[in-house]
Amino acid sequence: MSELQEYIVLNGDKETLETSLDPLILSKNLVTLVLKLKGENFIDEKLIDYKNLIQNDLYKNDLNNLASMLNGVNLDYLVDNAHDEARVDTNLLVFFINIYNSLTIHSICYLHEKNLVSNSSMLGLLEGKFWSKMAYQIGSYVFSLDDIEHGILRCNRIHPSKKTTCFTQNDPRIKYCVRKFDPRIHFALNCGAKGCPPIAFFTVENLDRGLKLACEAFCTNETQINLSEKKIVVSRLFLWYGSDFADGTDEGLIDYVSSNFIPNDEISQQFNQLKSASAKIKVQFSDYNWEINQKI
Repeated sequence: MSELQEYIVLNGDKETLETSLDPLILSKNLVTLVLKLKGENFIDEKLIDYKNLIQNDLYKNDLNNLASMLNGVNLDYLVDNAHDEARVDTNLLVFFINIYNSLTIHSICYLHEKNLVSNSSMLGLLEGKFWSKMAYQIGSYVFSLDDIEHGILRCNRIHPSKKTTCFTQNDPRIKYCVRKFDPRIHFALNCGAKGCPPIAFFTVENLDRGLKLACEAFCTNETQINLSEKKIVVSRLFLWYGSDFADGTDEGLIDYVSSNFIPNDEISQQFNQLKSASAKIKVQFSDYNWEINQKI
């Protein structure tokens, strides 16, 4: 671990392991290992036993070694070896979604190792700076979780709480920002809290289908229909990032969420009943569960 400009860089003090490995394959290997570690340390298939996980050789050796290989990655490969802008975006989305989810779990493990998890809420980690401080060195650059989400994957859009962009126009990392924004990334990123979408691994081949399934699952499972009150209750994520999904109106948001329900699911049927019975549907945002997805 090293600190650079307020970052806590998990692989910054590691010896750089030279790699000719395709960065897309490396990112897949990282997130696959994270999924394996989670799977071996689940309690009741829901909570992660982090204290046991950090004793696992797969964590102490394999995960840290794979993370060290990120130092040798040439990010230009993702951009320069693509035959068009769409493939550039596919490469960047696959790589950075996988890296984000790996970094999230790796970071929580690191904080457990250092006995810095004294709060059951993700918001309490590092005095609320978990996402801006926890980082990987990738090639020549350092990327925090915030840098990846709001800089790379959200096309350097305004951070919802900081009200600024992650990258200035002369920041060399801006070269790796996704060109065309896809709001479905919100359903593929796991922030470590119980309210977050689950982790999956993405490849060039399964990206679009994976994002579609993640979007449908989140919109369906995180929505409630109240017929008597003519109301739809959706995740607070749609409040924080409203402009990422729609035009800022309740109608636009309702259209986005309802159009991404799992076909023929009960919630979809309930929504059709609500739409038929009411010309004006109220929108309410549910509370977000920021508790760390861990065994206490």
